[in-house]
Amino acid sequence: MKQGTRTLPVLGLAAALALALTAGNSPAAAQAEGKVYAVFVLDTNSPELVKSLEEDARLVQEMLEGGIGKDFLEVSKLTGNEVTLEGLRKHLGGLPLTRADALVCYVGSHGATDRGSRKHGLLFSGSGKKQVVWRDDVREALTARGARLTVLLTDSCSSLENLVRSDNGPQINVFGRLGSKKLGGAGRMVFSRAAERVVRPGFRRLFLETSGVVDINGSFESTYAWFSPEGGVFTRALHKTFYNAQDEGPSGWAEFYVRLKKEMRETYKDLRDRYLAEYRKQDELKGLSQTEREDFEALKKQSEQTTQTYYLTGTRLKVVTERRGSQMVVTDMPMDSPARQAGLQIGDVVLSINGVEINDAAQERAVLSRALATTNAILLTYEVNRNGKTESVTVRVPARES
Repeated sequence: MKQGTRTLPVLGLAAALALALTAGNSPAAAQAEGKVYAVFVLDTNSPELVKSLEEDARLVQEMLEGGIGKDFLEVSKLTGNEVTLEGLRKHLGGLPLTRADALVCYVGSHGATDRGSRKHGLLFSGSGKKQVVWRDDVREALTARGARLTVLLTDSCSSLENLVRSDNGPQINVFGRLGSKKLGGAGRMVFSRAAERVVRPGFRRLFLETSGVVDINGSFESTYAWFSPEGGVFTRALHKTFYNAQDEGPSGWAEFYVRLKKEMRETYKDLRDRYLAEYRKQDELKGLSQTEREDFEALKKQSEQTTQTYYLTGTRLKVVTERRGSQMVVTDMPMDSPARQAGLQIGDVVLSINGVEINDAAQERAVLSRALATTNAILLTYEVNRNGKTESVTVRVPARES
């Protein structure tokens, strides 16, 4: 499985992620009477994924049951021949959702980003061959049910491929296997199951007191999503981030996403280091098969795996920045980000905002907190360094929703 990320700094650097995301958050409406309907879409017709998907499904279900509890949670799964877009729509249509409920969809499958259109596609094998199912179509099927909150979480690659439709399915490469056996030393947190009528504070805030759309993939455009019998890197990081957020949780999905992005880097570094060492040891002892050699080389080339967000509720500006040395760099923006629409680009180095020089996360947070304190629509002027040239981008941030 491949996962997409842009070229980012060397793993292990302590990136200081600025909370530009959280500045100006919309107030969350309490909806404690709602339930969470979780749908797992697991492409078990892809035999190379089966062991990883079993572990992924176990981790995600344990996470949700431990944080939400049975009284507020309903879990269902699509596997095998059920994994088609039509099968998902039919399944969603049978859920007794109300407008007070949250709908969470976890997808474990191959995926890629189309080289021409830059659209992300999930590869479903329920029909007997891999079919491109555009991410936009999956999200539309989910939001069509009209739930208060819709969350799409996918552990899929985002490598650049030609996702052309043909009789033989899309023509893509499949990498991303970390190894065929589990390696010791990974460790993980174990959720204790929540009492039936007790929802942990972090989960309540994210799932029962928030509305809107959240859409996150476990890889950034142009990179692989790595997996092994220990589960996908993204799913392991997701599990740990939720574990750490269950009691003293984030203020909302924007802050949670910043935590998840950081955890992704740490999880990938740990697993990558261990598997590279195992590949080298095996190569010295008995050599590697062609498939193992291809995975080994791809793993050496990909220094980082991180997340990409397409939609993120609870924030008005929707910009993720990270500190690189003495600079703040734009590293992620949802598709509905007003900054993206205004022309801000991933990779831009932030020089100033509204004339105030920006050198670190604290300065950026202070400027944005003051500017976004009003509920009215505002203009933010970013001065950025883009490929060695200074550019100015004016962003119209919409009024805060009541």
